[in-house]
Amino acid sequence: MIGIGIANATATSSYLSSQLPSSANDTILKKVLKECADKYSYAGDALQASVQDLAVESYDYAYMHIMAAADYPNGCHNAFKRYPGLAYPPEIARREKGLKQICDVVLGIVDLLGSVHQLLDNHFHYVQGVAWDPLNKYVASLSSDRTCRVYINKPQTKTKGFEKINYVCQHVITKTEHQLADDSKSSKNHLFHDETLPSFFRRLAWSPDGSFLLVPAGSYKMSPASDMVNTAYAFSRKDFSRPALMLPGASKPVVAVRFCPMVFSPRGLHSAGFFKLPYRLIFAVATLNSLSSNAQYLAVSSQDGYCTLVEFETNELGLPIPSAEHKKDLFPENKSPIIEKREDIMIETPVNDGFRCLEFDDFGFGKNGFYAEALNLFRDMIAQGVKVDVLTIPSILNACGGGGDLMKVKEIHGQVVKSILFNEDVAIGNSLIDLYAKCCLGDSEKVFQNMHNLNVVTWTTMISSYGVHGKGENHSGLIDQGRVIFSSIWSDYGFEPCVEHCACMVDLLSRCGHLEEALGLAQNMKLAATASIWGALLAGCLMHKNVKIGEIAAHHLYKLEPRNPSNYVALSCIYESQNIWDGLTRTRTNMRELGLVKTPGCSWITIAGMIHKFYQGDYSHPSTKVMCETLDDMIKVLALPNVFKQEH
Repeated sequence: MIGIGIANATATSSYLSSQLPSSANDTILKKVLKECADKYSYAGDALQASVQDLAVESYDYAYMHIMAAADYPNGCHNAFKRYPGLAYPPEIARREKGLKQICDVVLGIVDLLGSVHQLLDNHFHYVQGVAWDPLNKYVASLSSDRTCRVYINKPQTKTKGFEKINYVCQHVITKTEHQLADDSKSSKNHLFHDETLPSFFRRLAWSPDGSFLLVPAGSYKMSPASDMVNTAYAFSRKDFSRPALMLPGASKPVVAVRFCPMVFSPRGLHSAGFFKLPYRLIFAVATLNSLSSNAQYLAVSSQDGYCTLVEFETNELGLPIPSAEHKKDLFPENKSPIIEKREDIMIETPVNDGFRCLEFDDFGFGKNGFYAEALNLFRDMIAQGVKVDVLTIPSILNACGGGGDLMKVKEIHGQVVKSILFNEDVAIGNSLIDLYAKCCLGDSEKVFQNMHNLNVVTWTTMISSYGVHGKGENHSGLIDQGRVIFSSIWSDYGFEPCVEHCACMVDLLSRCGHLEEALGLAQNMKLAATASIWGALLAGCLMHKNVKIGEIAAHHLYKLEPRNPSNYVALSCIYESQNIWDGLTRTRTNMRELGLVKTPGCSWITIAGMIHKFYQGDYSHPSTKVMCETLDDMIKVLALPNVFKQEH
C-alpha cells in the first residue's frame, strides 16, 4: 500500500515538472507548478522514510512521516489559492485525492500496529528508565524528577476476548528518613540525583526471578551532616518503602545496572548472606554495560570510545541453575528474604578465614567508601585470631588510603613487616608505594628499594610518585630519575612501555614544566594517547600557564571526553590567567550549551581520627560559624594588628 502511495507521489511530481515548458511565458504559473512538483517529491520521500521506520517497528516515526506525506498536497493546493487568477487543475485534484486516501488507509494500519495502550504521565520531568517485572505484575520507572515509581497492573474488563491492561501507580520512592541526634525529630533526604545529572538515561533492572529491583542514580546521605555519596539501591519485591541494600562508593553517579540473566548455585558459606535465597544473583553496576545471556561475557563501554569484552571462565561465576528449577524456589509471597540487621551477618556466619571477611568488605565497606568500618572490621579479625591472607591486605590498605589517614596506613604496614609472606607480595608493595607517595616520597622510595619482586604496576606507580612530587624546575633531579626509570623498563627489564607508563612520564614532565617534551612523547608514542595522557599534559599547562599546548591537549580531550567538565574548566583557567577573555567566554559558553557544571572544590583535615570535609560554598558543617569567625580574626591580626588589639 505504501508502495502505491510512493508511486502516486513520484508520478505526480514528474507530471507537474512536465508542464513547466508549456508555461514558460507565464512566470507565476511556472513558479506554482515548480512548488507543487517539489511538494509531491517531498511526499514521496516521507513515505519512503516511513517504510524504513516500519522495518524497525518505529511506529511513532512512521505515523509522523505518513501524516507529513498526506499534508504536502495541501501545500500545493494553497499555492494555487494564493493567486486568484489560477485555477486548480482537475488532474492534480484527482491525484491529490488518491494520495490522501492511500495515506488514510496506511495511517489506520499503523495506528493498530503501534497504538498507545496506556499513558503513564505521573512523572514531572524526563523519564529516563523503564523496567518490566519478569512476573508481569509491576512496571518500574525512574525519572530526573528524583522519583522512582512502581506501577501495578489492575486489568480492566475484557473487551473482544482481550484483557485490557491498566497500570496504577502503587509506590513512589523518593526520600529516606534520618533520625536526628536528639531522637525527637527526623529529617528526610532525597534518594536520587536531580536533573543536573549529566546523563540521558537511568537504566534500572529487575532480577531474573523478579525478587529485587535494582535502581541507579542514587545520591545518599549517611547522616544529615554527612556528604552525599553516589550509590545504587536494591529494593525487595516485598517492600518498596526502603532499600534492602545500598551500594555506595562510586566516584561518579551510577547510570546503568544490569542483572545477569542466569542464577547460580550457592558457594559454601555464601548461602547465609544478606538474603535468604536458594541461589546466587549476580549483577553489574557500571556505565553502558551488557551481560551475555549465557553469562560468559560482559561488555563494558565508556565515554572515551573504548569497548571492553570480559570473558569469564567456565563456572567462574558459579554453577548455573536451570530456570525451571530456580523459579520453583522463589521465596513465598508472605516471607521476606531480608535479614534486618547487618550485624547478624557476622554473628550467624562465623569468620574462619580472611576470604570470608574480604567478601563482607566487598559488599559494603572498603570498596564502597566506609573506610573506618573496614579498618574496624580488620582490627576485629586480628583480635579474634583470624588468619589474614594476601587478598585482604591490599583491600584494607586502599580503605586506609581512601580515608586519607597515613597513621592507619603505617599500622597495616606493621602487620605486613611481621610476615615474610606479605613482605614478598608485589601487590601489597605496590599499594604501599602509592599510599606513601601521597604524603612522603622518601617512604615510597624505601618500599620500592626493598621490594624483590617487581612488575609493570610497580614501575608505573613509582614513576607516578615522582610526578606527584615534581612541582618545579628545582626538582630536575627527580626528572632525571624518572627518565632513567622510564628508559629502564625496556632497556633493563624487557617490558614495552604501555599507555599507563607513558601517562606517568607525561605527568612527571608536565608538572616540572617540560611541556614541549611531554607533548612530543604524547604525539610520538606507538599507542594512541588516551585521556589520562592528555589530561596530565593539560594539568601541567594549567600549572605553568601555557596557552598553546594547553589548547592542543584540551581539544584532544574534547574528542575523548566530550562531557567531562574538568577539561573545559582547566582551559578556562589558563585563558583567565593570561587575560584571554574571548577564549574564556567561548569555553564557558560551550559548557553551558553542553549542560556541564563545574565540580565544587574540596579540602579535608583529619582530627582525632575523624575526617572533616569542606566543599566550596558549603556551610553545612556544624562548626562553620566558629571557623569563619576565627578566620576573620586571623585576617585582622595579619592585616590590622593594632585594630584587632583595640577590639579585644
